[in-house]
Amino acid sequence: MLEKQDYFQGFHILKSLAGGTGSGLGAHLIEKLREDYPKSMILNTSIWPYSTGEVILQNYNVLLTLASSLEHADAILPLYNDDIL
Repeated sequence: MLEKQDYFQGFHILKSLAGGTGSGLGAHLIEKLREDYPKSMILNTSIWPYSTGEVILQNYNVLLTLASSLEHADAILPLYNDDIL
């Protein structure tokens, strides 16, 4: 589908780090996009969880997802739930 584009710069992924679909599927999606489009730019906007905690294992989810994102994304833009609130 991207082959039909005249000019393509990259992907912008918006995902949560706390857990669930955002951390697991989001990290997997970034990895697959890097494999399929190695020269494209990937900007990852990551939503950090509340400091009080929403999910019991959120700290582990954040660490594992960030490790994968740092390896495969070109840039990570963090947004903090506490600051937005």
